[in-house]
Amino acid sequence: MRIIVVILGLICGILAVPAFATPIVYSGGHADIRANWNPATNPNLFTVVLHADAGAIMNGTPLSAPADYAGSAFVFQVPAAANLGRIQNTTAFWAGNTSPPNNGYNFSTSTYDYTGTAVGDSLWVLSSNQADTIHYGTPWIGLGAEPTGATGWSSQIFFRLTSFAFDGSAYGATGGQLSASTPSGSRRWDTADGSFANDSYAVGPGSHTHPRFYFTEPGTYTAGITVTGTHTTFGAVSGTEVFTFQVVPEPGSCSLAIAAAAVAGVWRLRRRRLLS
Repeated sequence: MRIIVVILGLICGILAVPAFATPIVYSGGHADIRANWNPATNPNLFTVVLHADAGAIMNGTPLSAPADYAGSAFVFQVPAAANLGRIQNTTAFWAGNTSPPNNGYNFSTSTYDYTGTAVGDSLWVLSSNQADTIHYGTPWIGLGAEPTGATGWSSQIFFRLTSFAFDGSAYGATGGQLSASTPSGSRRWDTADGSFANDSYAVGPGSHTHPRFYFTEPGTYTAGITVTGTHTTFGAVSGTEVFTFQVVPEPGSCSLAIAAAAVAGVWRLRRRRLLS
């Protein structure tokens, strides 16, 4: 029985931290997945990075100045507090509460079926709203095209989801699913439909926006993001980077599993004594 409890503890420990070595955990404050562009060096290449503003929390410490990070240099942390669930969160539903849970969000409608999880199930959310990210202690992530400049483009700048894996397994209809929407909930990316064909988020040249991101299970999500645009002088411009999101399980779930194993062990021990 002691061995079972130890094993469960080790499993919970593995789930609670990234399953890969990384020097940096981004856990709060503002940062953009950004398309850097230097036409003097390579006019057909976007260098896709995380551009973190001053005050963004990296390894538990606020940055004193803005900094850029390659996708392999850090991990997005999605905490247990971000699990808002696909439930109806309105004052009318939670009768008697003047302030409904989850800042009043209602993810129970069919609008959010693209997330790939059923109504009533868990759903981790990174909000597009700064106040929400402060309330829940999550990163505030944008998509940024400021370095492109506002003029000279014949298209929008498109942030496309082009690869995906959950806990190291290739893209599939099972396991954790990742999706993104506009602040009003309109779908832009989702992995549950089995296709990348329509996974595109348009950003105006020289600007940035803040999507909502959704995750259906605790674990490690690896997403390849390709940024594309068409310049009137240089033609097609693109670049790709892979980013990792670590979704942390509910803090009580592992404790309950360990407690259950302990109770089961005690019951078996007493049963053996009674039988003997």
